[in-house]
Amino acid sequence: MKRSRRARAGRRTIVALAVLFALLPCGRAFTQVAATSAAPRAEIGAKVGFYRVPGAATQPLAIGPGGDLTIWTASGLGVNVGVEYYRTSYFYFTETTVPILASVVHLISRNRVRPYLGVGGGIYVLRSTNNNDARFNESSTGLGAHGIIGVEPPLAGRARLVIEARFGFFRAPAEVIPDVSYSMGVVTLMTGVRF
Repeated sequence: MKRSRRARAGRRTIVALAVLFALLPCGRAFTQVAATSAAPRAEIGAKVGFYRVPGAATQPLAIGPGGDLTIWTASGLGVNVGVEYYRTSYFYFTETTVPILASVVHLISRNRVRPYLGVGGGIYVLRSTNNNDARFNESSTGLGAHGIIGVEPPLAGRARLVIEARFGFFRAPAEVIPDVSYSMGVVTLMTGVRF
């Protein structure tokens, strides 16, 4: 039991260090583009999303809120950080997923309608609850990577509608079953407002 706890603690430390290492390019990109722009612009977003694991026919769509902060530079390059929360129930399981994400994004066009692309990574915090047997409840933390495609049509003033699709993959160790990990692709569709 002690060895299992130490192994889990060691895995969590490795995951945290790997995430910090993976997010370094985002920080470097922002530092470089901020140096070329006299006035970076910050935008706050509030979104609602639909989260699905392709091929998981028994698992319904998870719907949840999210929020993000994007720092844009005059060159059209930006850094986006965000948090989302998804919850779904099926059979006698309740599952929650909390992605904590960082991305480098690039505006394809800076006209009234602004399409953009991005890549990034993050931490996925998972919790699965068995409503019939608490022995099978588990939480896990994993690393993921993703690509983003989106568009921002104007609304009013500084406000813009956000329509975004994210295609990602993450891997997380299972705590109930030793030496097993979850590897899954994820499709997320989101809409909301940035201002």
